[in-house]
Amino acid sequence: MSAARCIASTLAVVTAVLAIPSPADALERMRPKSIVIAHDRGGNVVNYARRVSAAKHNNTHVTFKGKCQSACTMFLALPKHQTCISRGASFSFHRAYGASSDMNAWGTRYLLKSYPEWVIDWIDQKGGLSNKLLRMDYKYASQFLSTCSPADTRKMVQKATTTLSTKQSSPKARPNTFAALAPDLTRPTR
Repeated sequence: MSAARCIASTLAVVTAVLAIPSPADALERMRPKSIVIAHDRGGNVVNYARRVSAAKHNNTHVTFKGKCQSACTMFLALPKHQTCISRGASFSFHRAYGASSDMNAWGTRYLLKSYPEWVIDWIDQKGGLSNKLLRMDYKYASQFLSTCSPADTRKMVQKATTTLSTKQSSPKARPNTFAALAPDLTRPTR
């Protein structure tokens, strides 16, 4: 066997061994994850759809602790056992914007299809989605979501592996919400 082949074979074996997850890695993947939403201004609908899908698939618990605006509200589609709401949390809704009229219409339909019935009913009572921001407060949402006790909220914040908290920025600084939807729909998730 040539030296090059020997080195290549050795590298292949080492790479294969390194790819085997350790027991600690396996335990980490099994550990329930948490997301604490303290102030999330939303963003690209497709990106949030991916986040929500991953949270649902991984049984990730989401604590609504503060403002959840725009596409962030798609987390309301999670099963009730995966969410809780703390005092001071709120949700803000509007129709999709920032792209062509066809893409905006598609984005708005997608948002409405993702929400649970109680959210759709509330939006309908407010006149539907428009350019006007509709704000749902804690008092209303807590009728449909499990409430987090203060102790639970502190524990969730301490254990959270991901915090969906964005810095305040102007809407102009945010990337175009629907500009890259077609490529995002065909790219595999990582």
